[in-house]
Amino acid sequence: MTRFFTFFATACISLAAVGTTAEAQTWPTRPVRMVVPTAPGGPVDTAARIIGEALTKRLGATFIVENRAGAGGNIGADYVAKAAPDGTNLLFATTALAIAPGYYKSLPYDVEKDLVPISLVSRGATVLVVPVNSPLVTVDDLLRAAKEAPGKLTFGSSGNGTTNHLAGELLMAKTGIRLLHIPYTGASFALNNLLGGQIDMMFASAIDLAPRIKAGQVRALAITNGERSDALPGVPTIGETVPGYECSIWYGLFAPKGTSPDILRKISTELAQLRGSSELKVRFEELGARLVLSPPEVLASTVQTEVSSWRQLIRSAGIGSSK
Repeated sequence: MTRFFTFFATACISLAAVGTTAEAQTWPTRPVRMVVPTAPGGPVDTAARIIGEALTKRLGATFIVENRAGAGGNIGADYVAKAAPDGTNLLFATTALAIAPGYYKSLPYDVEKDLVPISLVSRGATVLVVPVNSPLVTVDDLLRAAKEAPGKLTFGSSGNGTTNHLAGELLMAKTGIRLLHIPYTGASFALNNLLGGQIDMMFASAIDLAPRIKAGQVRALAITNGERSDALPGVPTIGETVPGYECSIWYGLFAPKGTSPDILRKISTELAQLRGSSELKVRFEELGARLVLSPPEVLASTVQTEVSSWRQLIRSAGIGSSK
């Protein structure tokens, strides 16, 4: 009898393993939903559609981008965290996912426990710009002016708790200067006020500002990334003036906890096959981003490191949300 139960248990485990492997081999048999936690038409939405199109061509199944914007990206992230872990629900998230645990008082999901990293898709550039008639030409100019008049210089962003906001907070933390943050409900509103001279500077993604920079409508002082961007040749990094400064926008692909490891592995493998695509590289460069398509552990490490570092900055600056 004991032998029978031992054999039966072993057989069940073997059948389960075969079933899981078979599931991964046939996946996807249904359309796959890629949830984007931002509004349609922006750089995140565009990047997700590029990846979705590429996977559709490779796998012969449909990858549908579904926008679920709101609450700083938490609505979309929570939806996927609670979705069926059957390989048909994915989250195309941004740096905001790592900011959320430190910025918001409570979240309906756990970033590190309820979502499984699949791939760091890309890293994008954030740029610091001033009006073309500004006396600030370099980051050194900015630092000197801010030290001479603490709290007088203003910087705009696309909203409280966004990467663009925290880029300014990080600059203050690294240098000891004081700037006045002016939050807007979108980068376009901040840009309008920058062009009108109502604010002194702003942080925003390269895709939002590159056309204005190239047209000579605003002046780029620096980018916030750790390395210079091909999208803005000749523009230095803030880190070249302020050692240790780095703030980049990344895009990453996640699945709900409980998704089959074999399915996750298959998605990661398919994305790795796209890493050398010159077409994808060019399309991401047009978004001011560098195509990465990393293994899962790179994204996992990125999230873990940034959740900790953003939480520390938010607490020290006292800028977290009360909600």
